[in-house]
Amino acid sequence: MSERTMLVDASGNRYLFDAVFSSSHALNVKITDHPVQTGAAVADHAFIEPETV
Repeated sequence: MSERTMLVDASGNRYLFDAVFSSSHALNVKITDHPVQTGAAVADHAFIEPETV
């Protein structure tokens, strides 16, 4: 979330601040699975998905 804030001091000077006040990111791991004819699916590999911001 980016916000802009304008500050005007007593002598009339203007200052514009552009800042990010908070951010979040997510990191997910995808586990592959292979169905088998009988029983539960077999998981034999995992890989990290690209990080999102």
